[in-house]
Amino acid sequence: MKKRHLLSLVLVCSLLTPSMAFSHGDISKFPPSVQILQYKMALYMNPDDLETRNKLGIAYWLANRLKEAQKEFQAVLEKDPRNFNALDGMGLVLLKAGDLKSALSYFNKAEEINPSDVLVHVHKAVTFERMGKDESAQEEFAKAKSLATDLDREKIDKELELLKKTG
Repeated sequence: MKKRHLLSLVLVCSLLTPSMAFSHGDISKFPPSVQILQYKMALYMNPDDLETRNKLGIAYWLANRLKEAQKEFQAVLEKDPRNFNALDGMGLVLLKAGDLKSALSYFNKAEEINPSDVLVHVHKAVTFERMGKDESAQEEFAKAKSLATDLDREKIDKELELLKKTG
């Protein structure tokens, strides 16, 4: 019964916002369970869409379904080993799972690809902080702030709040 209700909600949302049904619109304001269904439907239509697979991985991460998130990111990395979003996403999964050394390794690989990404520095800072390496954490936060625009500063605050909330 619950699954049917959720499917109905997804279908209603899709009808009310048709541009979001399969066009990869921003569905991040929906609960993770709805996001998961949306991305699964999109992948049914186009299973090779790596961007959607990364978004599904993040939705699983938000829902604390870490094994499924890891599986999605791994599938992307098998096809594109230098996919920034999959590397960063895999780092987030490992960070949440408490595998800090491996998380840092993935964040470092992501940083090699896009050293000016603000959030990868935030993710590294949080990882260093959890490792008890406060000096390294402060250096990464400083890098993130030096790269950040005003809009990015808001993203940093939201990302830190999300990381605190999700573990």
